[in-house]
Amino acid sequence: MNTRERLLEAAIGCLQTRGYARTTTREIVTAAGSHLPAVNYHFGSKERLLHEATVQALLRWSRTTLASTQAPATLDPRSRLQASIERLLVSVRGDRPGLVAAVEAFAQAERDDVLRDRMAAAYEDLRGAIALGGDDESRAVASVLIALLDGLALQCLLDPQRAPTGPEVVHSLDAVARVLAAA
Repeated sequence: MNTRERLLEAAIGCLQTRGYARTTTREIVTAAGSHLPAVNYHFGSKERLLHEATVQALLRWSRTTLASTQAPATLDPRSRLQASIERLLVSVRGDRPGLVAAVEAFAQAERDDVLRDRMAAAYEDLRGAIALGGDDESRAVASVLIALLDGLALQCLLDPQRAPTGPEVVHSLDAVARVLAAA
């Protein structure tokens, strides 16, 4: 692994253990086995290094979580959704540091156009990975599913014991569908 990659990995580790606001350049370079000027040489600034680490942490978390939610295609759609949600909840509970780093990224993105654009691109990639077709409806459904998964992840972060289960979520979606069908 070259110096740039070591710095990036160290920054991701610091984000997951210390958080964005508490991560210092010295901690990053110490963890990377590098020196302070290497940060500016490879990334231009500590801020740009942390932005890249933030985006990479978000991408890793979302890709790992998405991969872990893939239920067998042999299941009917309802069972597949329920199994996917259950797998999401297990994944979220198993990677709390990754989830915290991803959540912190949203707060930082509000104040940085470059970071916000990079995160928006990451969401667009995720939407494309979830959408079964390339049409507008598939992409809209993918956006709603991402919002559902993000919300469940946040609930697990804040109150894991009371976050809804897969069956509870699917039952609630059934209730929403009945209301919409009646409208």
